[in-house]
Amino acid sequence: LGVEPTYWDSHQHVAFLPGLVRPVCAAAEDAGMRRARTPRVWVVSTDHAHHWAQARWRLARPRRFAGDGYRSLVAARLRRRFATPSWQVAPELVIGDGLSPERRWDAILGSLPVGVTEAVTHPGHVDGGLAGVSAHFVEAREDDLAALTRLGAAGVQLTRFRDLDPV
Repeated sequence: LGVEPTYWDSHQHVAFLPGLVRPVCAAAEDAGMRRARTPRVWVVSTDHAHHWAQARWRLARPRRFAGDGYRSLVAARLRRRFATPSWQVAPELVIGDGLSPERRWDAILGSLPVGVTEAVTHPGHVDGGLAGVSAHFVEAREDDLAALTRLGAAGVQLTRFRDLDPV
């Protein structure tokens, strides 16, 4: 296709499941990829510190809570073999009722950890063709685009995976 992959990714982080992470890492390395996403999430609350928000979020998701130790081990393995962000953030990782997308991104901006953090977004302008796909897939694209524009204006350095220094 003429496109050189710069990092490996999997839908819904399937590649981080037990039994898949080792062969996926090997295949990515064989393909020359030196960058990967991280399974670690940075949870934000509009009225509590990050660690409290993280604990509350995990306790509300027992399956996620049970797998957090495993995800930490996977993240450590990935960091030894690939350039990865330390954390990922997304609007759905903000604890707070009735928050607009703008307020969720403001909460994220106000609590970003030091270092490289992946902002999980699907930015874009919704045109007629895209709008016809599914409301679920397009509803947040304009919000995400506006958020990234605000993050850049606030002094957050926006980058791409291909710009991370490879391991």
